[in-house]
Amino acid sequence: MQNLKTYIEKNGPLPWQTCTRAFASMLDKISGDQLVLPLNLASFQIDDASKEISLAESVSQSDTAYQSPEFCLERPCDERSITYSLGCVLYACMTGAPAFLDRTQERISEMQVSEMPRPLSRRILNEQVPGELDSLLEKAMSKNPKKRFADTASLRAALLNIESFLDQENQSEQSEQSEQHKKHKESIFKYFAFFALVPAFAFALSHNDYTQKLIADSHPQARHPYHLSLDSSDYRLQMEFDDNKTEADKSKKQIRILNMMTKKIMFATTKRKTFKAALEEAVRRQLDLKGADLSGQDLAGANLHGARFAKAFFINSNLNNVNLYSCFLDGADFRGASMKNCMLSDVHAVQVNFSEADLSGSQMVNSVFLQSNFMDAKLNNCDLSGAKLNQAKMVRADLTGAITKNTIRSANFWDGAIVNEAQIKMMETVQSVNP
Repeated sequence: MQNLKTYIEKNGPLPWQTCTRAFASMLDKISGDQLVLPLNLASFQIDDASKEISLAESVSQSDTAYQSPEFCLERPCDERSITYSLGCVLYACMTGAPAFLDRTQERISEMQVSEMPRPLSRRILNEQVPGELDSLLEKAMSKNPKKRFADTASLRAALLNIESFLDQENQSEQSEQSEQHKKHKESIFKYFAFFALVPAFAFALSHNDYTQKLIADSHPQARHPYHLSLDSSDYRLQMEFDDNKTEADKSKKQIRILNMMTKKIMFATTKRKTFKAALEEAVRRQLDLKGADLSGQDLAGANLHGARFAKAFFINSNLNNVNLYSCFLDGADFRGASMKNCMLSDVHAVQVNFSEADLSGSQMVNSVFLQSNFMDAKLNNCDLSGAKLNQAKMVRADLTGAITKNTIRSANFWDGAIVNEAQIKMMETVQSVNP
């Protein structure tokens, strides 16, 4: 017998089938009362020959990488906290490393309370991992205790169900293998012509402007459109207070990002020194900042790559040299903002207000600006290659020196725009359609 932590370090991860069976067997032999927090890999031992797992004789020291959110927050813990730690142990056994790693224990603690681990099936590349196992670990490591396994007996039952399901699946596959092979041979010629047409159909569909909008609306899905509230199980994502507190220390300055209309808090922090740093952290946490009030802020040089700012307000803000690559900006308001040399390529910006904004020198390649307002905006020396400006209002917009290769425009919205004939010739003019 040797310590499980030492075994994993020497021999690498256990095959997931071996791991699930071993822990199911162990949980069948002990009660939840015998498992005492803190738990981690060193809390268990393994038999080299049989691969049976049992409790270690000595109590292991606390390791934040295996502790539940409530443990990290020094809140009351129960058996659901134990099932969380067991989920972390299972994850490390099957991957060879904890779900969360960082240089500091404080950062790992933050990750435990605010982030979900990468799915097991995306960490284990040399084995085919069933979706049921991903779902089991997701439930065991849920941030909300109410969504976890209520006790170790429930976790054991789930582990046994996976084994039972796989046994039935293997038997079914063997009995159907011959029949499937026969059907495959019969159908391959039948569907060959159909699949030959799929690439052409997919290309046409994906390059439709309105299909692109639908795709952008649904991506990415790992967003959290809620407001700061202790009632939310995801509360920790929206706050960043010192010492992992759930309420800010009144003696420390608190920076808040508010919703413009409701005035509800969308993100709050005492750890960041500037509004710019706070916004970058909110974006890093993948918060949905729809309707955020970001007007009048100095955000120069901020990295906001991939953020979602639908209907957000940036009126008169300093956005010079900001990275907005691949952002979702539908309905946002940038009136009067200074946006010199911004990275605005591949953004989705339908019905956005850029009136009187200074976008000089910005990269706007392949972006979608359908029905957006650029009245009196400065677009000189911008790169608009491949941009879609269908029904975009360009009245009195200054495009001096702008690159317009393959730009799509609706001509009747360009009254008074400062643009030369050479630039117009490089554009594709389309007929406007009333929305």
